Amino acid sequence: MRVVVCMVAAVVSTLTLATSCFAQAQQMRVEVVAPFALERFAGRGAVGLLVPGAGPSVDRAGALAALVRGRLEHSLLGRAPEGDPVIELGGEPGAATILVSLPPQGAGGNTRRYPIAIVGAGWRGLLTSRSTRIPGLVSIVDVAPTALGRPDGLSTQRASDAPAALRELDRRIDRNGSSRLPATVLAGAVIALLALVRPRAAVIAFATVAAANLLLGLTAVSGRLAVIAIVAASAAAAVPLERALRTPLRLGLALAAVVVAYALVLAVAPESVALSPL
Repeated sequence: MRVVVCMVAAVVSTLTLATSCFAQAQQMRVEVVAPFALERFAGRGAVGLLVPGAGPSVDRAGALAALVRGRLEHSLLGRAPEGDPVIELGGEPGAATILVSLPPQGAGGNTRRYPIAIVGAGWRGLLTSRSTRIPGLVSIVDVAPTALGRPDGLSTQRASDAPAALRELDRRIDRNGSSRLPATVLAGAVIALLALVRPRAAVIAFATVAAANLLLGLTAVSGRLAVIAIVAASAAAAVPLERALRTPLRLGLALAAVVVAYALVLAVAPESVALSPL
């Protein structure tokens, strides 16, 4: 009886191992290539912009480690992702190939997006990611699950001119990056000043700045001067609004309206929140 039990256990263990290996079998070839023009593969594949790391800096070694492991570590931690690789680079050709470009050797600022393309097996249009929620923008950790054929991998969205859409997305992200710090500092200074002289207006300013930020995201306004001016005006608008929202009920309804607006936009157009300047 003990022999039979051992044999059954061995068979179950073998089947489990085989199933696990099968589930993790790499289905797409992954190649690291030099940066390329998006037009080169847009006609026969799906293209996107790849964010190679997390945090203010990135280097090639860390990006490669994240690529093959499907995991990221924030650059401020000063270490590469740990664990065993879940995909390999190169290998046998598959139905589709993922072409990825990465940062050069040495550490640098994490302010650049790199081209990525998936060619073959009917892939077309813009690459979309559940992690970024911005059509065309993907994270380096999206590559491994895609190569493994997992449901949390990349998908696509139709685009009449994917390279043009990605260039505009890249410009918008750059503009947001240049306006974020000065606009945030200005809004913070106005709110801090109001907190000293008119505390109720300071609370309202949080809501008006948040509402302005949402509006900027929805309208795709990202120019530095425009963002700073609108954020400053929205913060200052808290002073005249203080009289209109003088009762706790009115103030509570106004704050709730901003929260509801964000929830609705996150449900319908999450990229608008992700691409808002603040």
